[in-house]
Amino acid sequence: TDRKFFKGSLDYLKEASVLANKPLLRKDFIIDEYQLFESRLFGADAVLFIANILSAEKIDDFIKTAKSLGMDCLVEADSLQGMKKILGTKAEIIGINNRSLSSFKMDSGKTGKLARVIPREKRKKIVLVAESGFSTRESIEGMKGVADSVLIGTAIMEFPCIRTKLRELSGKTLVKVCGITNEKDAVNAVKLGADFVGINFYRKSPRYVNPFDASKLVKKLNGKAVVVGVFVNEAPKNVKDVARKCGLDMLQFSGNESEKYVKQFGFPSVKAFHVEGAKSLEEAANSSADFILLDSFVSGKFGGTGKTFNHKLLNGTDFKGKRVFISGGITPKNVVGVLKKFRPFAVDVASGVESRPGKKSFSKVRELIRKVSA
Repeated sequence: TDRKFFKGSLDYLKEASVLANKPLLRKDFIIDEYQLFESRLFGADAVLFIANILSAEKIDDFIKTAKSLGMDCLVEADSLQGMKKILGTKAEIIGINNRSLSSFKMDSGKTGKLARVIPREKRKKIVLVAESGFSTRESIEGMKGVADSVLIGTAIMEFPCIRTKLRELSGKTLVKVCGITNEKDAVNAVKLGADFVGINFYRKSPRYVNPFDASKLVKKLNGKAVVVGVFVNEAPKNVKDVARKCGLDMLQFSGNESEKYVKQFGFPSVKAFHVEGAKSLEEAANSSADFILLDSFVSGKFGGTGKTFNHKLLNGTDFKGKRVFISGGITPKNVVGVLKKFRPFAVDVASGVESRPGKKSFSKVRELIRKVSA
């Protein structure tokens, strides 16, 4: 709720208290007791205390007052000195910020280091929260056995679709419905639970959409899913123009684009690899793209063929923490089998949920998403 440094507002807290059915934490620089009464008045269920700016005595006084108002207290340290101070208080919920509040430098290993300072008996009685630097499910999994909870803000708010990011962070396999050509199919896909919607700008594709119509599709979705623009060996200027005019969230490159090419756009990128053998997977694993997509290889084609590749090739492949889309001939009938062999970041479907090229089947999309979500 800090306005000066974080552009926050107590009004946001008040609005959230009306809309949300979950406990609300007020994050601010709490330095005076009146702020505790203010926090409760505006709807907070918990407040943040920062050890760097409070004495141990003040922390205990604030905890006592907050508890009398029915609020919990998250007491945060970003250093060994701060942790030692907190351990001398009555704090029951302790946060470790991986980001230094003085230098803003990140140390992803800080939570583990400071957690070891907590006496064993004390550790059993507290809730330990890891803070800052968590943007993927893998980063959260790394806190198992170290912290009880993680605090995530920036990674969620910076993502184009909050619902999709929350599903990712909770460990769900996501769904991308690609080759959307009309508003009805786009809206239905999102209503049924699609996390990503792909719009094809490759002119030779039967699912091609011109930029004018695509911009209307994007406006219709209104941030309810991540909109991915699909390009094949397109001139960089055209990619930039389409991305800007249509308001795309991500760019997918399904042709023979180089690493240098993919990096130049300033958008989250998906690089497709058409799998012929183990070498294709090795190239994918070494890609610097934000996401990789594994599709079938069909000579002269760049996706949407309905053909599957040999998923046995995935066994033992180390994708080095990359978020992987699996594509190529995925249908409601085979998706469960695919997920049993390999748990990807997301499945990507096009022809497998169509009644004809470019026209999605409501029942097929519904069945596939239901099976992925089960």
